[in-house]
Parts: sequence; C-alpha cells; structure tokens
Amino acid sequence: MSRPLRLPLPVLATALLFLPASALAQDEDLDLEFEDDEAEEGDAPEEDDEVDTEEIYKEYKDELRGEGPSEEIDAWNRYLDVYTKSLYRLEIEKRIKALEEAAYQETLEERLAEEELSKVDAKDEELRFFAPTLLSLSPNTRRHIEVGVLWGFSDRFNYEATFEWNFHRQVSAWASFRHAGQDLGGSLQIGGKGAFIKDTRTGLLMSGMFHVEAGATPKSGFFFAIQPTYGFGFKPNDVFQIQTTLGFRVRVNNLHHQVLWNIQAAISPNKIVSVYFESLQKHSFYSPPTGDAQYFGFHQAGVGVKIRPIDPIEVSVGANIPYALRLWRDYRYAGIHVNFSVYLPGQPKAGSGDAGDSPFSRRSSDDGELDYAPRQSAPTL
Repeated sequence: MSRPLRLPLPVLATALLFLPASALAQDEDLDLEFEDDEAEEGDAPEEDDEVDTEEIYKEYKDELRGEGPSEEIDAWNRYLDVYTKSLYRLEIEKRIKALEEAAYQETLEERLAEEELSKVDAKDEELRFFAPTLLSLSPNTRRHIEVGVLWGFSDRFNYEATFEWNFHRQVSAWASFRHAGQDLGGSLQIGGKGAFIKDTRTGLLMSGMFHVEAGATPKSGFFFAIQPTYGFGFKPNDVFQIQTTLGFRVRVNNLHHQVLWNIQAAISPNKIVSVYFESLQKHSFYSPPTGDAQYFGFHQAGVGVKIRPIDPIEVSVGANIPYALRLWRDYRYAGIHVNFSVYLPGQPKAGSGDAGDSPFSRRSSDDGELDYAPRQSAPTL
C-alpha cells in the first residue's frame, strides 16, 4: 500500500512563486466578470404600476379642465384607485376636498333657487277645479286649451274646441267654436270671465261671465245670442270639489230664451284618477205662432272618470243619459262624452298685469230642436 505524497512547505511555496502570471490573471478576470454581472442586475429596479409620474399626472389634470365639480371628483377618485401610491396624492386629496365644497355650494344654490321659484303666496295659489264635461262653462279662470265631444244616441252629435287666456289671476277671455244638433253648421262664442272671490284658504270661488254667440245651421239659419252666467265653486280639500253655473241665454233674432244650469261634483282618491257626477238642465218657454206658450225642458246626467297622467293634462271619459224631458229632445236614449284639456304654463299672479290660475272653461248654449207637437215642425231655440 503506497503512502500519499507529502511535499514540504518550502517546496510548495517555491512552486507558487514560479506559477505563470497568465493563469492568475485569468482567474481574476473571471471573478471581475461575475461581479459586473451582479452589478448590472442590481442597477435595473422593477417598475411599480401603482406609482404615477409627473407626465401622467399633468396629462390627466389637463384632460379634466372644464369638468364640473362632481365629474372631476369622480375622475380623481378613479385616478387614485389606479395609482394607489401616487406621488401627488396629497395634492389630489386637497383638490377633491375643494371640489366637494364647491359641489355642495352649487347644489345648495340650485335647491334654493328651485324652492324660490316654487314658492307661491296664498293669494296666488291656483284653485284646481276640474273641467265640466257636458259642454258647459267652468266658473274658473285659467289658461288652457280644451276639446270636448258629446254624442247622444241616436241623432245628436255635439263638439266644442275652446281656448282661454287669463290676463290676471281672476280675469280671463275665451273663444270657442262649437256644433250642436244633427245637421251641419256651428257657432262661434267669444266672452270673458271675472272671479269676484277666488280664495285658496277656504276653497271658495264666485265668478261672473258674459259671452256673445253667432252661428248658422241649415234648419234655423243665422242666429245671434248673448248669455250672462253666474258661477260658483267650492273645494275644501284635495279629495272633494263641487262647482255649478247658471246661465241665461237670449237669442236676439226670433227672440226667445233658455236657462242653462250645470252642476258637477268630483271625488279624488288620489292625484291621478277622479270620479265625477254631472248634470246639465235646459229650460225654456216658447210661444209658437199659434197657441199659448209652453214649457220645454231637457235634463241629462253624466258619470265618468277623470285622469291626470301628468300635471298639465286632464282627460275625461264618461257616459250620459237623459233623465227628464218635455217637448225638447236632444237625443233619445244614452250617449258618451270625452274631454281633453291642457293647461298652459306661465299663469299670472294676483296683482300682476298678467294673471291666472284655474281649470278650464267651456261654453254652453245648445241650439237644440224642440219637439213641439205631432204633425208640426219643431221650432229651434
């Protein structure tokens, strides 16, 4: 068994002294290259997506110029959600706080302005009476457009188109074109209204009306009439209301008269749907060429539903039926009626040169035919 070779220390030291320099240099170069590689890897830090830069911040800030406070607040909150380690977080948070104060002030001013516009003195509040549905006058004064149709089986078709404009809360003027009867023709009515009492605290309304009427039909020819009317309304709350008009119509040519009385009561379980009951009575004394004067009368009643889908619009649909008549027959059995009304904006206030507030207006004066007697032609009122 051979022994391991052992060299004395003096011999090893001598060998190292005589080792080639190139070999030592090669080892040093390898060590230096390894150290350089480690240095290069340490000089390239990893990018953090949650940190912004000055360029990103300024570009985003420029994009938000001109935005409102609320929009800019939302935009900066989204920015901080993306760049959670933003270098400009403190500046952005100060900006958001200032914008929140500005947004609050803007909202407060808008709310105060709306409240100021919506404020109405008690003397200027509107008494919202419904429109009569049997083609009758309303005692109220208000700017509106209205179209109504009343049909009675089997031979009566009435319609009316009305425009009313109030210059003062309690004074208005109106014009209406209407047709009544079986034949062609129609009449134009022009008149005015004035409310003596229009009190929102008590819900009381009292008014006077006057209009002139001119028209023609194939049977009656040309006619001219005048009609003063008294109106009364009472609305103690938003659930119940009642209104009535009493008119005295005088036909100037072929002189005779009619008394027209209309009354309507309505119940409103909510702000959109209401139920109404209405009655229209027509009375007259007529003297034929031969014979004594006789009483003529035609009374009809209506019931239906009123719908207000939105505030300025009112739609009425109902049925009507004669419940009493004498010699005067507008229609024989029953019928239907439909009304459509639109309130116009800009109602004037009390005391202003421009006024108004109230529901709708209608005209009344049927040029109805009178069934006077068998085998005699029916005179026309």
